[in-house]
Amino acid sequence: TIPLIKVENTRKAMSKIANNFYGSPSSKLNTIGITGTNGKTTTTFILNKILNDNGFSTGSIGTLGFISASEILNTGFTTPESIELHNLLDKLIGGGIKNVVMEVSSHALALHRMDDVNINTAIFTNLSEEHLDFHGSMDKYFQEKLKLFTKLKSNDYSIINIDNDYSRKIIEHTKSKIITYGFSSKADIYPTSHRITATEMFFELSIFDSNHRFKTNLIGKHNIYNIMAAVSAASVNNIPITDIINSIKSISAVPGRLEFIGTKNKKIFI
Repeated sequence: TIPLIKVENTRKAMSKIANNFYGSPSSKLNTIGITGTNGKTTTTFILNKILNDNGFSTGSIGTLGFISASEILNTGFTTPESIELHNLLDKLIGGGIKNVVMEVSSHALALHRMDDVNINTAIFTNLSEEHLDFHGSMDKYFQEKLKLFTKLKSNDYSIINIDNDYSRKIIEHTKSKIITYGFSSKADIYPTSHRITATEMFFELSIFDSNHRFKTNLIGKHNIYNIMAAVSAASVNNIPITDIINSIKSISAVPGRLEFIGTKNKKIFI
């Protein structure tokens, strides 16, 4: 008495069914997907903060969980399974939220969790050796990441760290508009100077040929990369750079990511 439908790939089918059941929720949101070996969680946190500070009702999905205006849920995955993912996107819409920033893992791309999620802006942070037990090789690992960018349309955006060796291949294979960042002066957004202490950073970014000074409690060169990625995406959403700077300045720490818990004489981080 129970209908049975045979399909070639149950994960592909599950994604389509979930998307249809919830009425294609991602198509009703401004969706920003962040992928890469490192930096996804911090970049998601920074960008979510910038957007919410500046009147963009925004939720986030990632390692820190599902974060909306009214709740925080632990999903157990960087990118949830397709049924849960579409359910969470639908919850955001039901709560009046119009934007979502989400981490996109290579596992999620390989296992078809993202197949029917519409992405408007995709961010590539970097790629280094990891998860090779699952993917088998760096080439296969990269090919999964690449899926996020080959799906983009001509009016979408790719935001790419051009310091990473894989960036050129992404640029060659996407139809989208491209914004680049990195420490190279060839990038659209790059640092012209930076100073890092144990508790804060001061740096100047050239943003589309205009220089701007930043101060942040986040430390480490890697966080300059994360901030540049977030600045790029915020710029795509037409947030004034002075407001972006103020939002970044107000971030005290990213949960579980090099949080300072020491004193002036004892530098302790967790």
